[in-house]
Amino acid sequence: MDLIPILFSITGRLDRGRFWRAVLVSICAWILIFLVAAGIAFIFGAQRAVLNAGILPLLVSTPIGIRRLHDRDKSGRWLVVFYGLPLLFGYIADTTDIGVEFLLSLASTAIAIWGFIELGCLRGTEGPNRFGPDPLAS
Repeated sequence: MDLIPILFSITGRLDRGRFWRAVLVSICAWILIFLVAAGIAFIFGAQRAVLNAGILPLLVSTPIGIRRLHDRDKSGRWLVVFYGLPLLFGYIADTTDIGVEFLLSLASTAIAIWGFIELGCLRGTEGPNRFGPDPLAS
């Protein structure tokens, strides 16, 4: 498995198996980078290093998600819904009253479940689609 194109390319399609392997690799890499950043923050008092370590999941998960959506014959712009709306709702919920916070949290959870099912559970389109050939075709 060639990791660089899988983790950083936004062209083509990515089947479920490769998607989950790429997610696992990116999570392990992020944990390692976070631990190093936390060590730096502890030793040198650089708390910003820990905050900057949070950028890696976004940088890696975006191309992975785009290619997975391509396998489902959907535009990568759907990531704005799956990644962006829950973040936006979380930010807004912190500045509102408890009733609105509950509704936004409920909406974020529903969108996150929908994104999980769309990206991680549903099979891609069979045969070629507008984003390329079927990655499972022999």
